[in-house]
Formats: sequence, structure tokens, C-alpha cells
Amino acid sequence: MKILIIFCLSSLILSCNQPTSNDASEGSFAIYLLQDSTITAMEAYSKPIDNLLLASSAFIAVNGLKSYIWNSHSFELTDQMRTIYDEYLLLHGNTRGVPFVVTVGKERIYLGTFWWAYSSSLPPACAVIDVIAPLPSKIRLANNAIDKRNDLRIYNSLKKSGVLVE
Repeated sequence: MKILIIFCLSSLILSCNQPTSNDASEGSFAIYLLQDSTITAMEAYSKPIDNLLLASSAFIAVNGLKSYIWNSHSFELTDQMRTIYDEYLLLHGNTRGVPFVVTVGKERIYLGTFWWAYSSSLPPACAVIDVIAPLPSKIRLANNAIDKRNDLRIYNSLKKSGVLVE
């Protein structure tokens, strides 16, 4: 019995240390949620991007992408990531948006928000991923936002990762 308990505890500890699909490697494209899930898109947009506290791991890491189509900024998720994405957004739907930060490695490139079409509010002037929209998902601009999606660091990271479709 004692050996069985030790084996089970060892297996649990080892499995906790295994990388998940949400691990973002150094220099890789990733989308992070904020540490404080109560911050709305407008609240996040009113703060400097470097002052936002990011979650400890990426919500969508580059290894969760099947492809990223550069000219339309649309992307397809792996089946595993699609399940995580759909479940999270189903449970955290918010008519005031769920902010995210696009990064490459440790560099924060731009702020955006997941947005639900049934919201009567307008998103802030930022990048938006419409949650209730046909696939593939697309990062669009809302309210005359400055377009930071074409940053070369993002392009180079996606290309290096093998998911970029030009």
C-alpha cells in the first residue's frame, strides 16, 4: 500500500511539471489574459500596457495555433486549444469584453479584447476577437484603433514557428 501511495504521488508531481499547450517559449507569439479577470476591456485600455499584470501562462501560445493568415489576421486553433478556448470563453462571457495582450517573448506588442456580438456596448479602440463569429477567428480593429497587428516581431515569430500563412 505504501509503495502504491508513493507511486501515485510521484506520478502526480511529474505530471504537474509537464509543459502544457499554454506554455509560451522565449521569443514566441502568445496571447495572454490579465491576472485580474475582473478588469474590463475599457479599464485595461485606459492603462499603459506595461502596467497590466498578465496571467502566469499564455492563454493561446503559438503551439496552440494550426495557422495564422497574415493578410487577414485570422487564425485557426489546434483541436485541443479550440476546446480550451471555447470552454473558457463560454464561462467568462462578458458584455464589457475580456482583455488580452499579444506578446512575442517578454515583449508586449498590443492590447486587445475578446468581444461578444450580443453586447450593446462598443469595444474600445483596440484589436478585437469576436467570440461569436464564423471560423477562422479573426483579429480585427475596432473604432479606428491604431493597427499594431503588423508588427514584424509577430510576423517573424509566426514564420519561425511554421504557422504563418502569407
